[in-house]
Amino acid sequence: MFVLLPLFCCISFPPPHSHFSLSLPVARCSLYFSFGADRIPPPLSVIAAAKVASLTLPPPSTVTSASDSACLPTFLFSNGLKLQGTYVLLRYIGRVANLYGQDPFESSQIDQWLEYTPVLSVGSEFENACNYIDNYLQTRTFLVGYSLSIADIAIWSGLADGRVVGSLRSFQM
Repeated sequence: MFVLLPLFCCISFPPPHSHFSLSLPVARCSLYFSFGADRIPPPLSVIAAAKVASLTLPPPSTVTSASDSACLPTFLFSNGLKLQGTYVLLRYIGRVANLYGQDPFESSQIDQWLEYTPVLSVGSEFENACNYIDNYLQTRTFLVGYSLSIADIAIWSGLADGRVVGSLRSFQM
């Protein structure tokens, strides 16, 4: 899961099968994207946020490594710096693509939802979490503010992942 994303510049890196262009006015660059082979499901929220932000991701490649950090989704910048972790990458995409709130308060509300998202992967809590989110959205269209944010994407991804995990639990061989 290596992503090469230098800010404010245009460069490309081989191999071409793992290349994408960031089509945003502030950051155009090339990227490698991969994640740990044992990560099931893949970082759907990062993939979806990139799509919403008009980033064309290559098909993700997997990395087989005993290192815990190798299992984390990672953006590797051309200067050697890197960002690791699903929510770190979501925040980065959110900031670049204006999906991270209109002010510091909205950004903090988005952070609250990002911290809530893991509850959706706890089987016993999934139904209660779905009810909470459903009730919260009774009076609003988006989780934070008046437009789509990475909070909406993360919660959607958590719901999708939770539903898949739940259906796998009920499947018996």
